Amino acid sequence: FENYRSYQSMKQKAADLFVFQIHTGFDFGDFGEISRGCQFIYKGRKFLIKQRHKGRKKESAQQVIPMNPVIERILEKYNFNLDILNNSAYNEHIKIVAKELGIDIYLCCKDGRKIFFMNKLNNEGFTLEAASKMGGHKRVRTTEDYYAKVNINLINNEMDRLGL
Repeated sequence: FENYRSYQSMKQKAADLFVFQIHTGFDFGDFGEISRGCQFIYKGRKFLIKQRHKGRKKESAQQVIPMNPVIERILEKYNFNLDILNNSAYNEHIKIVAKELGIDIYLCCKDGRKIFFMNKLNNEGFTLEAASKMGGHKRVRTTEDYYAKVNINLINNEMDRLGL
């Protein structure tokens, strides 16, 4: 998805936003709430910080996402305007792009968020608590129940860390 290029603006934006989701863990509903004011520098590192609002619940938790060049590139490309038609149109464009890329699995908006958590936990070595905060969960248990799927890479990394 990261190297996908299309002259059709909606397909390109859907591909870019899916990549953005993989790097931020944001859900479709979060796109419209991102602005330049969400950027924050802490001890020399850039972060994207915003309140996460899930559904109609008034309760929310703060998401704290470490910025990286991919996130910055996408935000600048769209001038922080990540709005896209609607969730179903976005999902349809994700499926089209996946098919064009030869990805033969069903993908939708929710998968970007799942990939984010899997990557943070299994490949990048973030703790469950840190991943939970990045994902905007109020309880670590939510992250554990819905997103913490351990794969062999995590086990291998732990063995390396422990010198086994």
